[in-house]
Amino acid sequence: WGAQGTNDENRVNGQASQTVFGGKGAYVSGTFRFYKGQVLVIAVGCYANSANGPFGGGYGGSGYSNSTHPFCGGAGGGGTNVEIGNTLLIVAGGGGGAAGCDADSYSNTCTSRPGGDGGATGSGNNSDSPNGSAGSEWRSNSGSFPGGGGGGGGYKGGTGGQGYNDYAHGGSNYFNHGYTEATLKNAQSGVRNGSGWVKITYKNY
Repeated sequence: WGAQGTNDENRVNGQASQTVFGGKGAYVSGTFRFYKGQVLVIAVGCYANSANGPFGGGYGGSGYSNSTHPFCGGAGGGGTNVEIGNTLLIVAGGGGGAAGCDADSYSNTCTSRPGGDGGATGSGNNSDSPNGSAGSEWRSNSGSFPGGGGGGGGYKGGTGGQGYNDYAHGGSNYFNHGYTEATLKNAQSGVRNGSGWVKITYKNY
């Protein structure tokens, strides 16, 4: 499971009024054949408690903030992956960070943006990097809106949100069908709250 993107808050006169949720992490499961002596390397995506991007198989991007609007933009959730040697086996994308709205600053003219889910359609759009990109500020003729959430980490990371103009995308999933006796069992977008998780079961032959 990938990690959820960080939640944010809508604010009125500086007080939190409503939670805006980060995108949920993805889920990917499958089977592989391993042999005695082989070592798995596991990186579990984290949920960040601030605007700073968390760690994992793919780092979540940082949410945007500045001195005028220090609360805006949740971090993207970290992607979770499993490797053996230098071979990537499986990745579950993290969700994008949320962007809340400062109603006192913008007289309710802005729109909050929940984060995009890990593994969803449109996820993993940050070039070929496994890391999510940072959220950015959106400027318009009517003023400068605070920045967006960070993109989620994954096989390919998601792009960060552009203020309230665009939401932060989650990271994408991956499964290595070419590995020994690899069988994909399930893949779902947007199922995990909080930090990522890995569950391994095995059978001796």
